[in-house]
Amino acid sequence: MKNKIIPVLLICLSIALAIVSYVVLPNEVITQITLNESHYRTMPKLLAIMIPFVLSSGFSIAASVLHDETKNKKYCLFLL
Repeated sequence: MKNKIIPVLLICLSIALAIVSYVVLPNEVITQITLNESHYRTMPKLLAIMIPFVLSSGFSIAASVLHDETKNKKYCLFLL
C-alpha cells in the first residue's frame, strides 16, 4: 500500500497544477520563442495544460506498475 501513495500524490499534484494553470494562463499559450525573443508558436490553453498532465499521470502510473512487477527502484526513479 505504501508504494501506491507516491503515484496518487503525484497525480493529485498534477490535477492541482492543471487547475491553477487553467485559471492563470491566457487563452493562447506561447510554446516556442525565437532568438529575437518574439513568439513563434502558440497553442490553445487546454492543450498546453493537458500535455504535462497526461505525461506526469502516465509516468506515475507506469512507475507504480513497474515497481509492483519488478521491485527494482532504479526504473521507478527514472520514470519519476
